[in-house]
Amino acid sequence: MNKIVNLIVLCSLLGLVSCKKELKSELGKKQIRITERVLFKQPYFELEKGANREWKTKLKIVEKDSSIFYIYKRSHEEKYSSFFRYDKYTSELYMAPKQTLLKNKRQKYLNKRLSDKPFYFFWNIEEIPHLTEPILFNEDYGVLMVVNEFSNNWVFLNKEDVGLTNEITKEIKKMYLN
Repeated sequence: MNKIVNLIVLCSLLGLVSCKKELKSELGKKQIRITERVLFKQPYFELEKGANREWKTKLKIVEKDSSIFYIYKRSHEEKYSSFFRYDKYTSELYMAPKQTLLKNKRQKYLNKRLSDKPFYFFWNIEEIPHLTEPILFNEDYGVLMVVNEFSNNWVFLNKEDVGLTNEITKEIKKMYLN
């Protein structure tokens, strides 16, 4: 009789464990997309010269319930080059290590060759000199441009197009400086 009771208890526990696993996988669902970008480097003080360097970059987009993660990895490096997290509920963009950026809904850039949705300007919450800002971003595409007025601008395109890179940079510079 004890063996039958132990067997029933064991089967019940196994059933609970398997239900718990199914519940966890339902709650933790995620969608993963992998695409490529071409990363262009453009020195801020030499915009008239145009983009001067490019790297193939893999973009892994992992979408979960409340956040979307954007992981950019240069093809020649083992470690991730850039990591961003977008909070769907607060519309905040987080850049490693602990840099929080807020969306300016009035400042946006639209380029139909890249996305049907506009790219919004994201600005740092804290006013610290020499931070990288603004960052142009939309949920579907990811990061389009990282502006750094004391170093290099970085433009992430879905194709190799130096002309488009230069066009975007000049348009953003006009918007940024006005």
